[in-house]
Amino acid sequence: MKENYEYPIEFDWTKDEMIAVVELLRVVEMAYENKVSSEIVLTKYQKYKNYFKAIKDEKILDRNFEKVSGYSLYKVIAKAKNSPNSIIKM
Repeated sequence: MKENYEYPIEFDWTKDEMIAVVELLRVVEMAYENKVSSEIVLTKYQKYKNYFKAIKDEKILDRNFEKVSGYSLYKVIAKAKNSPNSIIKM
């Protein structure tokens, strides 16, 4: 984990979009730093997908977040999808 990084937020996003992104990235951090239920991850991911439907947006967010934090959004989401109703620890 890298310390003192900033979330890759775009300032043209709405308040609700920013909240959805921050909540999703926070559960990704939780999966790496502690543990989190796959249900919570998938709930936050679904909220994110309500605002950002394009895979391109998700890939950009994943790449930018992994660049600053070392944490992969894609890997956490994949693990949550493959292990529903379980606890995720990366």
